[in-house]
Amino acid sequence: SCQIVGGYYGLCLNGTGLTLGSTTPSNNTVRNSIVSNFYLYGIYSYGQNNLSIEYNDINRLTRSAVSTCYGLYNYGRNPGLKILANRIHDLGGSLGTTAFTGYLLYLSSTSGTAASPVLVANNAIYNINNLGSTLYGMYMLTTDTIDVLHNTLDINSNSGTGTATVYGAYISGNMTQFNFKNNIIQIASSGTGNKFALYNSSTTALINSNRNGIRFTSTAGGASNFVAARSATITYPTLASWTAATARDSNSISSDPIFTNALAGDFTPISFAYNNSGENQLALVPLDINRTARSTTPDI
Repeated sequence: SCQIVGGYYGLCLNGTGLTLGSTTPSNNTVRNSIVSNFYLYGIYSYGQNNLSIEYNDINRLTRSAVSTCYGLYNYGRNPGLKILANRIHDLGGSLGTTAFTGYLLYLSSTSGTAASPVLVANNAIYNINNLGSTLYGMYMLTTDTIDVLHNTLDINSNSGTGTATVYGAYISGNMTQFNFKNNIIQIASSGTGNKFALYNSSTTALINSNRNGIRFTSTAGGASNFVAARSATITYPTLASWTAATARDSNSISSDPIFTNALAGDFTPISFAYNNSGENQLALVPLDINRTARSTTPDI
């Protein structure tokens, strides 16, 4: 546990990138820390074995001048990587009135192995405030052998304004080895640019996506709001149309999760529709972000 304030990088964990070997750092853990008011990267990690980044608070809450932001950045081969129960929020600085491109949870060429897959679970992303610039809640480029489970992305009305493009989760890589389940993506952006809750960037392969909550709370943009897409031109405006075309998210829902207290950062859904509607992932995610035990019939 520690507090890191300022810097171009808040915390940097270098490694061996795409090559694993005897010099690859192993078994490092970053836990219960506050990383705040950094310039570009909150936590930056690069090619490690069994790295755990968990229960950290990443923010730029009181930074006076802000620019492009990578809240949590990872690159390279990372067998056993665990990104768990981190809060990434308030990245617009003390004023919250500066436009900046946001990559809030960024994975590039991040891959696990069959024996040691990557796990991204229980993270909460909220209060971004990036105004009229492009926003990626999760940006997962050329990523595979990964489980993305029980994460909450709440993109507020002060994010992705104007004609900016907003992506809840942007995904590319080996789609058949990418599991995306029990997540909530809620987009309230007031802009008129394209907004994609789930962007599966392949026209030939699909991620394993189901039992998610995907919702737009603003009608701004209208025909530019897409529950899912496979390219800029292959788009799905509703959950039903996405499921009919792909057979994905057949048990997902698009109703209001009714968060307990979003202003205070409590994104526990209390909607009956979300109760016991998730898939049993106890073997991978036995606790929630509040360290409360999950059940065999978890909420989304």
